Amino acid sequence: MKYLSKITNIYLIFFFIIFFTNSLSLRAESPKFPFLVTPITSSPVSLALGGASIANNNDPSAAIFNPANIVLFSNPQWTISTYNSVKKEIAEINDDHYSVSGTQNVKSFHIGYCGLSFPFKILSKKMVAGISYHPGFSFERSLTLNQNDDQEMTDQRIWSLKQSGYMSALSLSYGIEVSNSFYLGMNLNFWRDDVLDNQWKQDISMRGYRQNGNVRFEEFQKTSVSFDDKGTNLDFGILWKISSKLIAGAVIQTNRSNDITTKSSEKYIFENTAVDPAFNPADSIISLNDIQIPMTIGMGMSYFINENWNLLLDFRQIFWEQFKYTTDDKSSRQFISGREEDTEKDLRVHIINFGTIYRLKTRSIKAFDLIFRMGFSACTDRGIVHPEPDSSVGFGFGLEGKKMDLNFGYQYQRYTNQEQLILSESELKNSIRINVMEASLTYKFY
Repeated sequence: MKYLSKITNIYLIFFFIIFFTNSLSLRAESPKFPFLVTPITSSPVSLALGGASIANNNDPSAAIFNPANIVLFSNPQWTISTYNSVKKEIAEINDDHYSVSGTQNVKSFHIGYCGLSFPFKILSKKMVAGISYHPGFSFERSLTLNQNDDQEMTDQRIWSLKQSGYMSALSLSYGIEVSNSFYLGMNLNFWRDDVLDNQWKQDISMRGYRQNGNVRFEEFQKTSVSFDDKGTNLDFGILWKISSKLIAGAVIQTNRSNDITTKSSEKYIFENTAVDPAFNPADSIISLNDIQIPMTIGMGMSYFINENWNLLLDFRQIFWEQFKYTTDDKSSRQFISGREEDTEKDLRVHIINFGTIYRLKTRSIKAFDLIFRMGFSACTDRGIVHPEPDSSVGFGFGLEGKKMDLNFGYQYQRYTNQEQLILSESELKNSIRINVMEASLTYKFY
């Protein structure tokens, strides 16, 4: 009987090793995680105002929100800001064989904005030129899934997802005074990894075991996918001083088709603790793909109740079904949800941003005016695949001096019921909470 048991164990060992190293048919479907993307508001002023920025010329980072605003800058100035966030993702999956392992906080710290603007005149026309760097999206994420398939030979598995990286732009800005009350501006944005931090990465690893009686097999799998981004787009902005109390603005951010260099590799190890592991070395695959970023249309206004207090209101529309990723075999899927059918749906999102500013001109803190800001944002006609928060609330303050400005902003962002297809018949549903803090320093050259 003991001899027969040894023969049986040896047979099982050879059966599993041969089967799993030459065929994947018995391996359960591996989760494929679409990227989770978070937009970055690259200014503590705009952050505190709930994102209201199109008609706000009192923001040192105004060029990236509406390039026409920089025409009202009276002096050359340099600004740098930092972006700091804490993200908490609460997820669940509609699959009996998987469960999400708790919640995790993901911290992110990055340069939020770095820019220089320089006003000048040609033929008595006021103009401003500028150059700036700013991240547009963050890919930071951490998630763990537990797999338990009692009826299959994948008894226990733990899947871990790690995302990192940013999508960033180098912007060349130009604004011109058309008349005493009307201004135009344009940004040329370069999204390139060879110049900036414009790469993101996804690492998916799995550890588990398979057991048949006394025979136990350990297994390990790691898949790494990285993207290098390269593309350009334009921003067009206008600003109109309708009266001494009312300013209106509009901006169009053109869509962009970015060339993506995708690098992927996969390693799979299958072993029995009593024998040498069966090892599949990693194969690196490089492919050229494409990602579509949709156009944004926005309008805004700023109304001055008095010289110290004004209100801001923005309205934006984005067609997020156009946020899609095309592989080298010409198949497309929505970048966030991972579903092909979402590229054909109407997933437009309307975003309302409201903010208020109150200025104390007492110069009570040495040579600074004290500015208080607060605001909120909300999405209407909410799609389930957009990267914008469903709602947010922010507040902050600023110290404005003759040569130097200091600004601080905080925003709480709330996402509900985002959906991602990670298995052929299973979706991951996310509720996300993000706390964002930003600070900036502006120096004005006289």
